[in-house]
Amino acid sequence: MSFLKVLLSGFAFLFLASCAETGPAPVADMPESTGADMDETAPEAPPASVPSALTFDLTSYDDGRSCPGDCDAHVVFHSSHNGSANAFAPAAGDDPLADRADADARKKCVRGEACAICFNTENASCLVTTYRGSGPPRKRFDVTPAFLKEWCGREPLPATLAAKCESHMAAAARLAAKTNCIATPEDPACVDAMSAAIAAKEEDTPRYNQCKAMGQSAYNAAQEDDALKREHGCAYWANRRHPSDEWILLTPGACKEGYYVGRDGLDCCSADPVQAAIDPLECSPYYK
Repeated sequence: MSFLKVLLSGFAFLFLASCAETGPAPVADMPESTGADMDETAPEAPPASVPSALTFDLTSYDDGRSCPGDCDAHVVFHSSHNGSANAFAPAAGDDPLADRADADARKKCVRGEACAICFNTENASCLVTTYRGSGPPRKRFDVTPAFLKEWCGREPLPATLAAKCESHMAAAARLAAKTNCIATPEDPACVDAMSAAIAAKEEDTPRYNQCKAMGQSAYNAAQEDDALKREHGCAYWANRRHPSDEWILLTPGACKEGYYVGRDGLDCCSADPVQAAIDPLECSPYYK
């Protein structure tokens, strides 16, 4: 073999050895495939926030027999928000918030069914609970004591709910440290308040029952005294308002057994401090 052939054979050997060591070109350096197996792309992740959403406050309530779902764990809110980025029916599938940013895909919450509620633009502010209808003014979610009992022990929580839980449970602890008049109506500190509350309830409960039996319209038509007329399913006075003129007043007969209407006629109060903490001032006559 000539010297030239030997030299060329050496170059060929070195080239093949080099290819064996480095392997095929990296994927990033390879031309993009046009095959069907490369056509599918991963779905886009939903946005972490929805700029069109509003910021909501959170309050709690218990209006006795008028409270829907027997005051189970639920939310009520102004009907104008239903189907918005703040309150909508959960999407089918693993992600209940999948439709949140799509106004065309979002559906309204249905009474008695699951509803996604969001306190602000962030998806982290959202949770899913039962929807029981309309109630408070705009930009406010109103929840029940049962809702707070269900959610306040969980972590993590949306910041708005976490703050509400902290203040609510602190108020419940303060009430629990006082004399519980509903539990001990014979206590000297409680006799006056409980006597008045019991008398008001005993006087009004037959009216409430009569209104429910007759129907609100027929009951009101039979009342010569406008002060006795009722509304909202017989549970509220039609013509008696809070001094602020913002709210009509709850009737004593609308409160369930063991519950009494609060100081300002806005909620029912019980011997359970966690329930009464929905409004410690409203329930203050029963905790001395």
